[in-house]
Amino acid sequence: MLPIYHIIGNVTKSSDGSVKLEPINDCSGVTYRDGIYHVWHQCCQNHWDHVISKDLVHWQRLPPPIQPVTLKTWDGSISMLDNADPLGPVMIYDAQDGKDHDRAYHSGNLSMPFDRPILGVARPDDPKDKYMVKWSRAEFNPVKFATGPKAGIAFPGAIWKEGDHWNFIGQGSLFSSATNKFDKWTRKDKAGKKVMDSLGGGRENSGQWMMPVPNTIDGSAPPSGAGAPNILINVGGGDRYVFATWDNATESLTPWTAPPGAPKTGQVAHLEGAHASWWGASGGTDNNGRMMMIGWATPDFHGDGGPGIKFLTRLTGLREVNYDPKSKNLVANPVPELKNLRGASIASMKAAALSTTPTVIKGTGGGAASSADVEVTFTGFKAGSKMGACVLGSSANATMGIGITITVTPPTPDGHTASVAVGHCGDPTLKTTGANHKLISSNSVTVREEDGGLTLRMMPDRSLADFFVAGGQWAGTSAWSSKTPRLAADSEISVWGDTGVTADIDVWSMGCGWLTPSYTEHPTL
Repeated sequence: MLPIYHIIGNVTKSSDGSVKLEPINDCSGVTYRDGIYHVWHQCCQNHWDHVISKDLVHWQRLPPPIQPVTLKTWDGSISMLDNADPLGPVMIYDAQDGKDHDRAYHSGNLSMPFDRPILGVARPDDPKDKYMVKWSRAEFNPVKFATGPKAGIAFPGAIWKEGDHWNFIGQGSLFSSATNKFDKWTRKDKAGKKVMDSLGGGRENSGQWMMPVPNTIDGSAPPSGAGAPNILINVGGGDRYVFATWDNATESLTPWTAPPGAPKTGQVAHLEGAHASWWGASGGTDNNGRMMMIGWATPDFHGDGGPGIKFLTRLTGLREVNYDPKSKNLVANPVPELKNLRGASIASMKAAALSTTPTVIKGTGGGAASSADVEVTFTGFKAGSKMGACVLGSSANATMGIGITITVTPPTPDGHTASVAVGHCGDPTLKTTGANHKLISSNSVTVREEDGGLTLRMMPDRSLADFFVAGGQWAGTSAWSSKTPRLAADSEISVWGDTGVTADIDVWSMGCGWLTPSYTEHPTL
């Protein structure tokens, strides 16, 4: 069951009616230029892929940007340099493109096919092309590192201009180039100390995504002035960020210390609480002043979501990240434009009294809600209350569906705290009353009393589902496993809760987000 409004690989239909889905993997960022949004991700373990949208609702896939794909190109970053730069945007990537002159780095071991510590540069053939369709590898690839071959890295971050030179952070270290040719880089760590040592992280989890602290949901600016953080930088697989300050004069990072009264998580933002991974993100001038992220949706059609993943087949829904002044942390939600893809109202229930036996929402079965947008507001809960919901389910098969369980704990000065778990609905191996979800992962969110309840937004799309709790304070994605195939009719939504818990529920169908044709070499957006 291929998603219709999440991003998937190119689909090829054979003459016999069979369908081949192009496998996709690592995300390399979300960017904006000349009225077009772009999602860049890896594909097939050998090249970058490229998807564009004018409205963040309807998407069109373009050819792989760097040709030929047989030379191999993966990981890395893309930077929308200032329009005053005549060379335009730039990619820096793991340069498996036939010019690996440093095989001695591996001491003669040529069996390591991925992530060698060498980088390549690519530029658009036409810097004025708003679609950025065709790119070319620089003739000088791979780039040279001033301190010797072992100074090379994989997983480079985005490039930015700092005075008279250009920087990027990769694997915890700061690198600089004197010219925008980007053929030579110098590691600038002082006395061997990495620029990110004080922030945590490691390997590719240190600095690939660095951007300004984003605005609030209503568009207001984040805190500024003395003592306020001015940047976010990842210390996880693109889903965990440290608030920090960047000093232009010393080119150094300092972790931000949360002010009195802020939760302990005020210094670090956890933007994925379930099963999705390897998030690409962009913000600031690279993405129209907005911070967005997109990552893998796992488990996966070809693997079990564990160490044995072979290929990913779809990406999570595009999320927008904002600063929340109440929690002094970040929140992640679907981009607001996605509501424009809503179709007819499928169901609506108000003040429904819940029980630990799931209540199936009438009208959501038979495939009606296989791709949907669901809003739930729970009220009447107290410390110890449990409530939850299931999507993509089936009354005929109790093990069908992807579900969420929310457990409310005793109040704190800021309100109740809720722990969240996402997993498979009705797992018969679990004996938990009401919850009955196989735990994938959990996290905590703050439920503030003035919110008037606990909100839950669910976005099922045939083979995966996104969940957003308490206005995006907790966000998580889980996809369908190949071990339990879903039938077209398995689309029921059910809601449950302890005695006293009530819920308002609204369900809308979702249209297809892919333009026709979905793949083109000559876009017309």
